[in-house]
Amino acid sequence: MKTLRKMIISRPLLEFSGTILAAYIAFKYYSSSPVAFTLLLVLGTIALPIILKKPEYLIFICAIALPFRDIHLVSILYVKRLLIWGSFGYLLLLRMNQLPTQFPFRYVSQFTKAVLFFLVALIISLIETVAALHSMVAITTVEVKASLFFYGPLILDQLALVYLAYYGLTSWTHIRRLIDVTLVVSVIISLLGILQYILNGHVPYLEAFYNADITFYGRATSVFPNPNDLGCYLVVMFVSAVICGVTSTQPKKKYVLYVPISLLCLLGMFLSFSRGAILQTFLSLFTVGVIYYCWLSQKRFSRQALISVILFILSSSLSVYLYDTYMRMRLIGYREGAYQQALYVTHHTNDYLRRYAALQAVKTFSSHPVFGIGFGLFSPKQLAYGLSPHNQYLKILAEMGGIGFVSFLLMIFIPIKTCIRSYRNVPDNTSRGIFLVALSGSITTLFGYLFSDALASMPISGYLWLSFGSIFVLERELSPARKHAIT
Repeated sequence: MKTLRKMIISRPLLEFSGTILAAYIAFKYYSSSPVAFTLLLVLGTIALPIILKKPEYLIFICAIALPFRDIHLVSILYVKRLLIWGSFGYLLLLRMNQLPTQFPFRYVSQFTKAVLFFLVALIISLIETVAALHSMVAITTVEVKASLFFYGPLILDQLALVYLAYYGLTSWTHIRRLIDVTLVVSVIISLLGILQYILNGHVPYLEAFYNADITFYGRATSVFPNPNDLGCYLVVMFVSAVICGVTSTQPKKKYVLYVPISLLCLLGMFLSFSRGAILQTFLSLFTVGVIYYCWLSQKRFSRQALISVILFILSSSLSVYLYDTYMRMRLIGYREGAYQQALYVTHHTNDYLRRYAALQAVKTFSSHPVFGIGFGLFSPKQLAYGLSPHNQYLKILAEMGGIGFVSFLLMIFIPIKTCIRSYRNVPDNTSRGIFLVALSGSITTLFGYLFSDALASMPISGYLWLSFGSIFVLERELSPARKHAIT
């Protein structure tokens, strides 16, 4: 009995619970508070892990804050930006004595070189954006400022998450806790979407979590500005929860934690009625399965495996088709005046418009193959009726050219290659499961970029960079003496 009491009322559990509770209170009330009070809440949230001497809790708090709406404080300062860079500055101070006095480029890691390469391409693209303001195209000052002071810095904030995770997380246990925290947050997001769908609107007393500008029209949005973003986010959490359940060696944790989380995420994703999310789910599970079977387990591709792959592809294609048909029929039957009729017409035309926008993005890249037309200028230039291509890779090609695209591919290729290479050296199945979860989360987000241009969306892309940082932490824990991909 005394041992059980110590487990329940242990100091690490109390510290962890207190930090999570403080983060919840801060991000529950900051949206309706004055700027000064909001600033005190955020600073207090940052200070709590520092007082407890638990730097890893800073990363947990960032992971909790990622999917929720950001709040503008002053100028280019936002709540999440203050949290990320405040945490990064604290970790930098802790390691001030370990920093080298000189930084020769040849000793910089592969990933950092790719990041610098991408940042150079981004700066060149932003210069083109400013130059376009004085050209004959229809570009406004507001659009240029949005690219310079909002979307550009957002990408920099997310890149900082990689190094924040790498220097803040110091063990396998920290990675496992980070995974559990993100999955628990996804349950909250899913429940908000499910309740929104059941109640046909915002949940009473929880309005602060929802987007005030959204009118419910039959598709769950939860805390996101549109249902497609909710679907894209929940796909990552669903696949991660499934991999956690498959690789877990604790039956109680598998059935009590991971199975319910998987079902809730799947239901929330279904109620978002996002076709891209459903397709992203099957592509991700298929790719992770192939990587695990052929490269990680190094098994031969047998006839039974080929039959399984064919059946999976056929069932996936049929599921996506039936889901698309169901969604169309449901939107036809969801009558609520002229607004719903307009939604139905838009639904029938947006497939054509997306294909047209994607084609225009390819044509734009062929006209500007090296540096692109400028960051954030594809839609303002009215190249496709002001629409987005709904594909992050095409958008990078059009706006940042071949240099930006190659550097972006390098940034995502190096962590995935590191994960696959390090997986084979992992001594036990539990640790391999952590590797596989980080890999599956990264791959799922990258597949999401095929259906959404979400690189500058921190709620969706933030977990990609946290996963990359976690992969580098796992690599460091496996071989501390060897030179790593990030240091």
